[in-house]
Amino acid sequence: FDAFYSFARSRMAQGMHEEALRLLDRAAILRPDEYQVPGFLGQAFAALGRHDESQIAYHHQVDLINAHLEFNPDDSRAYTLGAVANAVIGEKERAVQFAERAMQVDPDDPMLLYNVSCTYAQLGMVDDALGALERSVEKGWGDPEWIKHDSDLDSLRDTARYKAIMQAM
Repeated sequence: FDAFYSFARSRMAQGMHEEALRLLDRAAILRPDEYQVPGFLGQAFAALGRHDESQIAYHHQVDLINAHLEFNPDDSRAYTLGAVANAVIGEKERAVQFAERAMQVDPDDPMLLYNVSCTYAQLGMVDDALGALERSVEKGWGDPEWIKHDSDLDSLRDTARYKAIMQAM
C-alpha cells in the first residue's frame, strides 16, 4: 500500500494524473477502508476533467471519513480531508464545520492549514483560502510543485496574493 500511495502522490505533484490514478487504484484495492485514497482519486479525476468520477470518489471519501471519525473523533487529518471532500460535493455547511473542527484540534499544523485553504478555495471563500495558505507556508509547509498541480486551488491562481505566495516559496 505505502509504495503505491506514496508514488501516486509523487506523480500527482508532478502533474502525472493518469499514472497517479493507476497507482491509487492499486492502493485502494490493498486498503479499501483507507479514507485518504478516494480524495486523491477525486483530485486526479478532476484534474483530468473526469468530473462524474471525481464526485463519486469524493462521496466515497466522505462515507469513509464519517465512519473513521466515529472511532477517532480527534483526527484532525480526517477532518481536513473531510472538509475538502464535503466542499467538492457541495456540502458547504458541513465543509466549514469540518474545517473549523480541524483547526480546533490542531491550529498550528501546516498541512492542516493547507487543506483548510483547499476547502475554502473550493467554497469560493477566496480571502479565507489565501489566509490559510499564507499561514500554512508561515508554519513551514511548502511544496510549490504540489500547489501548482492542486486543482483545489484553481480559484486562487489569478489573484495577486496567490502569486506572491508562490513567488515567496
